Amino acid sequence: YSKSFKGSIKYIFAQFAAANVSNSELGMKYWKKHLWRNIPNVFIPNIIPFDELKNIQKDKIKVEKDIIIVVGRLSPEKNHMLIVRALFKFLTDNSNLEMHFVGEGVEYELLLKEIMALGLQFKIKLIGYSSDVLRLINNSKIFISMSLYEGMPNAVFEAAGLKIPMVLSDIPSHNNYFNNDSAYLVNSSSELELTRCVSDLWSNYGAALLKSEKAFSSIKKYNADHVANKHIKVYQNILGNGR
Repeated sequence: YSKSFKGSIKYIFAQFAAANVSNSELGMKYWKKHLWRNIPNVFIPNIIPFDELKNIQKDKIKVEKDIIIVVGRLSPEKNHMLIVRALFKFLTDNSNLEMHFVGEGVEYELLLKEIMALGLQFKIKLIGYSSDVLRLINNSKIFISMSLYEGMPNAVFEAAGLKIPMVLSDIPSHNNYFNNDSAYLVNSSSELELTRCVSDLWSNYGAALLKSEKAFSSIKKYNADHVANKHIKVYQNILGNGR
């Protein structure tokens, strides 16, 4: 959390709460250290919209290109620059591949400059904001997130829910939910490791699809009923204690 005015207000208000709910384990651990009073402090994940995901259809018109997709705001902690540099040669060597970045942010101009400098303007597209992210993910072949840190990585969970093979940075917010059986975990500072990983995935895509099935199985519990019941228990606990 930043030390901005908004962050300070959040910190002060939290001290007078009857309970604290974080949507990531890291958030829960943060508040465990910073809450002055002994109140319920729990982790409850966001709901994964499985009913919506199962109704997402792949485009009926054949997609001419195989797409690698990256979803998230264009800011330094998302580590997009490393992805561009790491996959420069891989994209160049595979004529049918493109990479799409979905999101807006402060690094737009820097990324565009790097893409142009590498001559990848016909291979990498900066899509910007989209209200149709689930369809874009569903029409891709590989999902990449090389974030340096995350809360609950919603786009990652949506990719897992759509059974898209995932390459993820090896950080707690990813490896708390996925392991090497369900995703490809990569050192977030290694361009070489990312290059090798994506190349290996692409050359053995059948194995990648098996991993995506396991990723889907590992998140099935985060359905609406399961998550809603966790919230209900927090309210019941507060009411039972007369707060």
